[in-house]
Amino acid sequence: MENENPMEQLPEEVQAPETVQASETAAAEEPVKKKKNNVLIIVVAAVLGVALLIGLGLTVINGTDGFEELKTKISGIFGEKEETPTEPETTAPDVTEPDATEPLNLKSYTVSAEEATNVINNVAATVGENTLTNGELQVFYQTSMLNFYSQYGMYLMYMGVDFSQPLDQQVFDPETNQTWQEFILEMALNNWHLYTAIAEKGKADGFQLDAEGLEYVANIDTSIQEMAEASGCATAEEFMQTQLGPTATVEGMRSYMEKEYYYVRYYEYLKEQLAPTMEQIEQYFTENEETLSASGVTKESGDVVDVRHVLIMPETSGTDESGKAISTEEDWEACRQKAQALLDGWRSGEATEEAFHVLAQENSADSNASSGGLYTGVTENYMVAEFNDWIFDESRQYGDTDLVKTQVGYHIMFFVKREANWIAQSREGCLSNAINQMFSNVTEQYPIEVDYDAIALS
Repeated sequence: MENENPMEQLPEEVQAPETVQASETAAAEEPVKKKKNNVLIIVVAAVLGVALLIGLGLTVINGTDGFEELKTKISGIFGEKEETPTEPETTAPDVTEPDATEPLNLKSYTVSAEEATNVINNVAATVGENTLTNGELQVFYQTSMLNFYSQYGMYLMYMGVDFSQPLDQQVFDPETNQTWQEFILEMALNNWHLYTAIAEKGKADGFQLDAEGLEYVANIDTSIQEMAEASGCATAEEFMQTQLGPTATVEGMRSYMEKEYYYVRYYEYLKEQLAPTMEQIEQYFTENEETLSASGVTKESGDVVDVRHVLIMPETSGTDESGKAISTEEDWEACRQKAQALLDGWRSGEATEEAFHVLAQENSADSNASSGGLYTGVTENYMVAEFNDWIFDESRQYGDTDLVKTQVGYHIMFFVKREANWIAQSREGCLSNAINQMFSNVTEQYPIEVDYDAIALS
């Protein structure tokens, strides 16, 4: 089975992570195929130039106190979420059924479309002088639900939740009768709180978007219109209502995209500012050696590589004996020439990693094109042989480029770095702790006030 992704190990139902770890079944599995997701999520992710909003959602969850309950619920039923989840041997207990002798008394924030429209501009929450209207909340609520479902859909099936049915009638926590609607509402409110608090912190620190960021913000309405056209909707308003509910507005989506974009860029800035020293990395490893070792990370666990690539796939103008479309020698040669022309064009320009990032975004057929073709933490023998041999060549240096042919196409390669796995894992852990602590401090510095009586979801 041919595929756009050069990795061979993961089963088809699992999407490729940005940080890649080795698998014991390297030779047995087919290449991974990226699932189709809601057009809204795909297009927004592509516009932002990040992997997916799901990845951002996990960052938010890890950095906000209110989301710890989610991890506790899921880990309590299935254990910690593994990179390649497997079905439990027996059906998990139905956590949605409260004691039949107790009244439900479920709280619902759902109102009719007409009623919701009448209160669309009512303020549901504030952070300082920043306000969250019901129209904006509708966008945050629905995108939080979509991202949550995309990330945990397999697990949620065993938790008994049915996203095709009203969430205000399904219990998330039997002890408190908290509904799934309330749980996702808190997720949406916390997302808005974090984005808003980060924006306030960034502005107080003098952080500003660069020219590219300002251009992105200026073109948000155009981006929303492009989403509408991609989904077959006549107008942007129709698209919003079709995707996110009758009271979702273009203004609400614009606010969401602008806040999230600023968060992403400020997060990247923080990663540079808070980058740990080698002394801090070694201290983190020492303090967490037992946990890391249990995950297979030791000082003897080998190296990992960060690499960017642009995948150019050949056309299929021929057919085999059974009539199946195949790539001819001419198709492969045309593919090589296209890849070489792109590489030559990059080399004749700025020839920087940033320029390669753009090259991948605009040309790569791989599912990680939106992140500039970046794979991080790649372990040896995880990628297909030709790809693996090139990136783990001992002579590789930062900025090395070349064409590599695999069974799926030609890869324009850009080598980023190679280092010991324990250093890479410890650096990420150390950095994550520092950023999460900063986020916790920021949300305390800029607290949220919620008027639950004003909330109306359609």
